[in-house]
Amino acid sequence: MAICRVNECTYCTAAQAIAALRADQPIEYPKLQALAAFTRLMVESHGRPAPSDVQSFVAAGYCKKQVLEIILAMAVKTISNYSNHVFHTEVDSRFGRYVWQPQGR
Repeated sequence: MAICRVNECTYCTAAQAIAALRADQPIEYPKLQALAAFTRLMVESHGRPAPSDVQSFVAAGYCKKQVLEIILAMAVKTISNYSNHVFHTEVDSRFGRYVWQPQGR
């Protein structure tokens, strides 16, 4: 979800309605907050986190293997998000109540 939010994919953000991430608000569970924050950092930095960022992610209870899993998720979601951008994918009616638009669009 953090990847979709940074990539501003309106379809995927509606389909994955996780309120805190949609609104750029903190998540109440520290380990999940660390995952969301590190994932967002990875997307925004184009996969160039500082060593201290990786250390903080690991200190939150994750391992370096999970950094690779985030990279895989980034690749898959970027393909999905960009495809939805190019083809202007309509949000399915079942996700209609979660329609989201990036600010300023």
